[in-house]
Amino acid sequence: MEGQGGRVSRRTLLKGAGALGVIGVAAVCAPGAVAPGGPSATATTAAAAVKRGGSFILGEVADPISFDPHNRSNASATVLQRMVYECFTRQNARTLSVEPALATKWDFTTPTEIMWTLREGVLFHNGQPFTAEDAKWNVDRAIDPKTANPFGSWYDAIAKNEVVSKYVLKMTLKRPDPLLPGKFAAMRVLGFAPAGSDPVALASKPIGTGPYKMTEWVLNDHATFVRNTDYWLKGVPYLDTLNVKFAPTEDTRIAALRAGQMDFSIVSADGAKRLAGAQNLKLIKG
Repeated sequence: MEGQGGRVSRRTLLKGAGALGVIGVAAVCAPGAVAPGGPSATATTAAAAVKRGGSFILGEVADPISFDPHNRSNASATVLQRMVYECFTRQNARTLSVEPALATKWDFTTPTEIMWTLREGVLFHNGQPFTAEDAKWNVDRAIDPKTANPFGSWYDAIAKNEVVSKYVLKMTLKRPDPLLPGKFAAMRVLGFAPAGSDPVALASKPIGTGPYKMTEWVLNDHATFVRNTDYWLKGVPYLDTLNVKFAPTEDTRIAALRAGQMDFSIVSADGAKRLAGAQNLKLIKG
């Protein structure tokens, strides 16, 4: 991944669809993920061959507006909150299958009861240990109508959450919902922050357990994320720094890609045609 001068090689990914763009960005930092270049380009590359370190410049089409993990504002918030926050489960970067994340396993003890066994030894970015109390607080807040979670209906089967022990949470459902574990993985509209966090503070200074910590955010300009050296999954993320530039105008992103000032961005089909001859870019259509 690391190129000249400690930067990622500009075999830049350009996505023609927002959903695929989200997947591509997640692959940068997702455990077991390939380097920027996409699964189709590097699926056969051994993990040991991936170089670590360096920085990556992502061109985002909009500012996320807020980093509140329970009140997603736009698609950019979904993309960038994934860098900071995690949940019970996650999606495999290549297959999108549901995998353990902050929960190591989950058991439907009855059709309307789930026992979540949580991962031990996980630290929030502020050094606080992650426990079942944190999981309960986050789920309770996400399903509270006052939070105005735009995806709250995904979780409306949840009746209540109870802490059984430090690392076990019991979730009681109003009705069976076998898809619930996957809903936690699909999008970061229910990321985990320390219990009792001030939502106003989280909106601009997020604290999660994810692979990156946000160190700077200038509204409508840029955001900077650095490697979480205490991340629970050793060996990732690969990058030292993820620099995000907010550029709502496609002409701006196209110019930056051509000049090597961005390593990744989403463009329209027309934008892809305009960039088709650029030798420093790799286009992936979706």
